[in-house]
Amino acid sequence: MSQFKIPQWEVNGMKLPFDFDDADTMDRYMEAMKQLQEDAKNIATEGTRADEIRSYCALFDKMYDHIFGAGTADKIFEGRKNIRLYDKTYDDFIGFVKRCRMQTQQAMMNKVNKYSGKRNQQKRNFH
Repeated sequence: MSQFKIPQWEVNGMKLPFDFDDADTMDRYMEAMKQLQEDAKNIATEGTRADEIRSYCALFDKMYDHIFGAGTADKIFEGRKNIRLYDKTYDDFIGFVKRCRMQTQQAMMNKVNKYSGKRNQQKRNFH
């Protein structure tokens, strides 16, 4: 399968492969997103502001580790726990996933148009 170029999410100097067209990758992505939504209901609201920040960041650490492998979040954030940094990184990741989806949809449409166009032309040639 090396003939296919797998998209890579570039973050903090790292390149993380994310194959939007691979079933296993999408299973991990969907599981992680579902878990993120569930876990968000249980963010620490008691304790110090620092506790709240760490609880919030832990949601995303868990998500990145599930999608890309254990330890990925530590590499991305280098131990920093900062809500703005985490939100910006998450927005960047979701934008990357959307671009992957659009590229896949465009490639599929191009393929459909390529072959349906030939079929329509062949039909016209026979009439």
